Amino acid sequence: DFGEVAEGFDTLTRINE
Repeated sequence: DFGEVAEGFDTLTRINE
């Protein structure tokens, strides 16, 4: 599901900050 992928990507972005 693309929604789950987008949510996971958002999490990775937060960790990267």
